[in-house]
Amino acid sequence: MSDLNNNIPNGSQRIKAAAPILYGQNVSFTLSRNIPQNITGLQKSNSTVSADTTVTMYIPELVEISSPKVETSKDLMPYCFYKNFVLKWNTDTKNENGLVVVVEWSGMYVTGQKENKYVRNIDIITDDNGSTTLKNEIFNGISENAIAFITLLRGNIAIVDDYYSKQEIIDPYSLIAETHAILPFILVRNLD
Repeated sequence: MSDLNNNIPNGSQRIKAAAPILYGQNVSFTLSRNIPQNITGLQKSNSTVSADTTVTMYIPELVEISSPKVETSKDLMPYCFYKNFVLKWNTDTKNENGLVVVVEWSGMYVTGQKENKYVRNIDIITDDNGSTTLKNEIFNGISENAIAFITLLRGNIAIVDDYYSKQEIIDPYSLIAETHAILPFILVRNLD
């Protein structure tokens, strides 16, 4: 990643500049670990041995919710009917892990009232094909006119077993790459 740091400008353009280099690509990471020598049995001291491991993993494309579409401030919290709710996003043809969809409600209503309640419902979307009809059950426990949030997450994980973790001296690395989009919305249960 050291070469990458030299090619990305500082400031607010940092993520935009990194997107074509990181997302939708196989990226190699060199992970360094300092191992206390007394753990490895090499000698009894407070010194350490440095061990590097390189792992290449797929970093998924940035996920963006395309429908319901929010383009202006008046669209910021669309009213969404819970039955047969269609969620659309940009596809990632290289993503073999599917997506996670989370619907959360912290008790807030569009009227400004607040209830002491928190709901989080989670489901898996197995195919990253750009569209799904959410199961009605993902909205369970969320009231009419509730201000809720849909989080759509696309990710990948690599468990890296290096020499030391295979010897059960130290735990393996977990390298995680994720991207997510959040859609605030107002839940509609009754169309009458």
